[in-house]
Amino acid sequence: NDMQKERVKMFIERIKEKYTTRDPIFTKEIMELFPEYSERHVYRLIKKAISDKELILFTRGIYAIPSETIFGTLIGTSTDDIAYKRYIKRDNDVFGIISGMMLLNIFHITTQMPAIWHIVTNNEATRSRKIVIDRRKFILHKSRVTINNENYAAYTVVQLFTDMDDNLVESGVITIDVLNFIFSTDISIVV
Repeated sequence: NDMQKERVKMFIERIKEKYTTRDPIFTKEIMELFPEYSERHVYRLIKKAISDKELILFTRGIYAIPSETIFGTLIGTSTDDIAYKRYIKRDNDVFGIISGMMLLNIFHITTQMPAIWHIVTNNEATRSRKIVIDRRKFILHKSRVTINNENYAAYTVVQLFTDMDDNLVESGVITIDVLNFIFSTDISIVV
């Protein structure tokens, strides 16, 4: 029993070395952290960590490190964090972008906050589909070209103009945020 407690403690410590309370943690990532253990053993450690309140099951296959506050246990991660990590960027690897109304909001072209995010990603096989993560809806779109660290900024600008209403484009509405983004990411502009 003491040996099991020690393994769970080591298990949680290794997870906390790599992840914060803000990070969604996928089952695959936990498995990769513990190559010396069988998949079955890792699942037992996950189950024990959850029962010891060291780990929280956020939704199927996704975990979080809880944080204690005066209000009780809080989960620092959100469904938006999960979608971002699964479909847009993990570590330093970019493979998707936000699109639609949310992209227009990010660049201050609209003040509307969409209930459903649209995401263009390499991690989608179908042209377009709706997914739900913990009751929150997202619409995934298959990217036309492979999105990566080198081209995501240019793809974002192209997507921004694609998502803009024709009236906005014709009236010349372009915010300083769009220009700052273009110049800060070294997108080559050919005239």
